[in-house]
Amino acid sequence: MVFLGDTEPHHTSLWKIKFDKDYATIDTFVTLQQRFDKFLGIRYDYSNYYKRRENYYKSPSQNTEVSCNVIKENDNDNKWRFDTNDLNYQGCLKSNDIITLSIKNEIVKDRYEFLRGHDFQVNIGKEVYEEVVCHNKGIGVNDNWCIELI
Repeated sequence: MVFLGDTEPHHTSLWKIKFDKDYATIDTFVTLQQRFDKFLGIRYDYSNYYKRRENYYKSPSQNTEVSCNVIKENDNDNKWRFDTNDLNYQGCLKSNDIITLSIKNEIVKDRYEFLRGHDFQVNIGKEVYEEVVCHNKGIGVNDNWCIELI
């Protein structure tokens, strides 16, 4: 499971990591399932006329919008690649690893976008939330995610 945000897990911030191998290694693509058949991913507009993806939805900060509402059949839009700069990396994903998560942009071929949090705030009513987005800019501290296996 992965939790994003506070230091204490909350039922809405727990994620089930799914992958096709015995261990999740750097060359493994993973999916992050929150509940039922919903996965973390990016969504796109599809043109029935051109029979292709037109563009990805934009977030309020004009980055690629990240959604918790991606259905499994949208295969390429919910497979995340993880990487680490940890000198103590032991070959597979384990608790307390600091990783980056990236996803392939299927419109701009061979480009990966990184999952980022804590940079952008969005107001909904009187509440202020921190937006989680994907971007293709340089990797920074807000692109790091800590894994806690439960």
